[in-house]
Amino acid sequence: MNKKLLSTILAVLMLLFVACDSNDDDNNPVGPDESYDFTSIINSYVNKTIIPTYAQFKGAATEMEANIDKLIASKTQANVDAACKSWKDARIGWEASEAFLFGPAADFNIDPSLDSWPLDFGELNKVINSNEEITKDMLLENKGPAIRGFHTAEYLLFRDGAPRKVADITERELQYLKVTTGIIKDDVESLYKSWTTSYNVEFINAGKAGSRFASQEAAIDQLINGVITIADEVGTGKLVDPFEAKNPLLVESWYSWNSLIDFQYNIRGIENAYMGGFDKSDRGTGLDKFIEAKNPTLNARVKAEITDAINKIGAIPAPFRSNLDKDTEINAAINACLKVRDTFQKDILPLVVK
Repeated sequence: MNKKLLSTILAVLMLLFVACDSNDDDNNPVGPDESYDFTSIINSYVNKTIIPTYAQFKGAATEMEANIDKLIASKTQANVDAACKSWKDARIGWEASEAFLFGPAADFNIDPSLDSWPLDFGELNKVINSNEEITKDMLLENKGPAIRGFHTAEYLLFRDGAPRKVADITERELQYLKVTTGIIKDDVESLYKSWTTSYNVEFINAGKAGSRFASQEAAIDQLINGVITIADEVGTGKLVDPFEAKNPLLVESWYSWNSLIDFQYNIRGIENAYMGGFDKSDRGTGLDKFIEAKNPTLNARVKAEITDAINKIGAIPAPFRSNLDKDTEINAAINACLKVRDTFQKDILPLVVK
């Protein structure tokens, strides 16, 4: 082989090496694609993910309120059990929705109203043991969010992971339970109404006049950052705080022993947002289709990481509050959640936003 031909071959090989090295792990270009039409993804995000998630939550909250009314009318163990089941059902939609706590949820300050933790036991018991009339106005205007919402209802319904004995529930507690459940239902109805009458239009019309979103990319940025936020919260807060302190009182949903299920639905909310639908059998066009077109290897990795995080949380022995010494399983779940966060932050976001 002559030197000129050898030099040419080496030059070509070097160019190929540089080209491969400058691309991502699937040899596809990186960087925002400003020409991409995200319309179908945005539509699916609103109509297949967000609205059905809130619809499930609203239906379960309505059923919970009805079951509380039945319990008040007839104090039976079966009615306590039914109320507890509907509380857990309502947690499904709420925890999945934490992947998109923006828009109405932020505007109406819904998260602290619905889900403040830990409870203010002193104030809660003070109200229950007083003669003060328990009303929505009293809880909303004169009391803090730490004595209403999901975890107040949980405390009144559960003990040690099981429905309370009906004989142990006082009339004052039933009265309090009815009022706080009504507030939960009001909150989710506000979310659902906003996303079906006004905010849905703004989001779908991203980039058009009248929308708060200057571009479609700004709407997708909101989707991705919602995912990043909840992955970080599960990985650096919900799992880590009680684990590092070895303090079961820091474990959210520990009266019902629903903690690990809650956390899994947080990650399923990420999956729903990414894949375009709350109902796995009726999904639309998800962000995964855009990533698949840009980088199939990255798309496969994202899906695998989401599944791994769900499974790693599920591998922690239940109840979480009684197994804070399971270092191997808990650390594995923490790392899996943070891997999801980092992938969306470092690999997904730069493909959409400058």
